[in-house]
Amino acid sequence: MLGKLIKHEYRATYKLFCAIYGTIAFITLFTIFTTNVSLFDNMPFRPLRTISTVAFVIGCIALPIGSIIYIVYRFYKNLFTDEGYLTFTLPVSRMQIIGSKYLVSCSWFAGSLLLLFGSILLYIKCNSGLSDLVDGLKEVINELINTAFTDSTHVKLYLCIYAISYVLYVVAFFYLAFAFGQLIIPNHKIVGALLAYLALQLVEQVISLLVMGLFMVFTSYSLKSPTLPGNYYLVYGLILFAMTFLWLFFTNLICTKKLNLA
Repeated sequence: MLGKLIKHEYRATYKLFCAIYGTIAFITLFTIFTTNVSLFDNMPFRPLRTISTVAFVIGCIALPIGSIIYIVYRFYKNLFTDEGYLTFTLPVSRMQIIGSKYLVSCSWFAGSLLLLFGSILLYIKCNSGLSDLVDGLKEVINELINTAFTDSTHVKLYLCIYAISYVLYVVAFFYLAFAFGQLIIPNHKIVGALLAYLALQLVEQVISLLVMGLFMVFTSYSLKSPTLPGNYYLVYGLILFAMTFLWLFFTNLICTKKLNLA
């Protein structure tokens, strides 16, 4: 049944995301075209280059933000408004409902981030004027990694694990904020979600300090040290994985025991 729910969720969301992805891809390619064709060096075509570049920048900023806003809003609308009466009449467990939405949401959010980075990399690669800047940035990043960590051998891999875990964590974090928020202010659930968001941010900061403290206890790291242990982001990524499951557990618990559709 979970597979059917996932399939239904994709059917309900793919048109919007395909339209967004197609628009960003078109803007990226058009911007690259206007940047590399000499025709756009002269009037009256020069404004098109400026317009396409501005649209590209705005699109890159709006893509991840808009994706997460839509994902979270759909979760809120389907589960915590009048639609929830219909959603929860389905002959499936609430964890399956939440899980299907969560998996689909994570895939779309990850797709948005991949498209974002892919668009930026393609634009940079096709813009000869940025090649020297990119080479310089690569050297700076490598130097930062080598100097910021006591052992930089597998740091890039650890950062990738951390990035994946953070994508999964962010969606679960917002899910719990809305689930918890509808309990705080039942008649103003979005305001309650904002307050819950701030509270969860505080919890996240406390956990970050605890992780830092554990590294200080079990490694030679100290706050005065200019470097981090090489496996810091690996451990923090694994903690984010654990917190993701914990947030989903509490979201399911609230939706099962304390759901408010008034």
